[in-house]
Amino acid sequence: MGMYTDLRGAVLLKDEYVEAIKSYLDDSISDEDYDLLLKKYPILEQFEEIDRGGSGMFGLELLFYPLTEKEELFTPRVEENIWYFKAHIKDYLDPKYFVTPYEFFIKTLIPLISKEILLLETKYEEYDDYFDQWYLDLDGLKIKRNIIKFEYDERPYGFNSVPKLNNRDMFEKFKNEHGLEIWND
Repeated sequence: MGMYTDLRGAVLLKDEYVEAIKSYLDDSISDEDYDLLLKKYPILEQFEEIDRGGSGMFGLELLFYPLTEKEELFTPRVEENIWYFKAHIKDYLDPKYFVTPYEFFIKTLIPLISKEILLLETKYEEYDDYFDQWYLDLDGLKIKRNIIKFEYDERPYGFNSVPKLNNRDMFEKFKNEHGLEIWND
């Protein structure tokens, strides 16, 4: 049946992709203009072709703690050069590209179109005790992963329990600016 992944993020787009992503998210764009956009940006066309990928995956309600915090901040949009997004994705392997939409988005699309990752976090349904943070390496070409692992204390509050951490949050600056929880030891 497959499992789900939640993702939320804010990335600073490269100048050449700002208008492309705005148009890509625009529901009022005509079918003809949308097709022209995809032809002009083959990476977006490939993303659309991946089973359960493409612009339709954005905007769904997030379900997995802790990514549900201030979810409205990540309503899909572009403000200035910053793309905010959220998605709840079924992790099916596409038979043509041999990749899930989640993997393609994180490992191929984001490094190509982003100058900087301000925040990019994912939480896989099966993993109760950690979530991932993604960042670009020093040359900005390859994406790397930081794992935030936590354990719940013995209180009976479940997901509202105070976590015990063993990693350092990669996105403190963005989270401070937007009042999001910072995950540090």
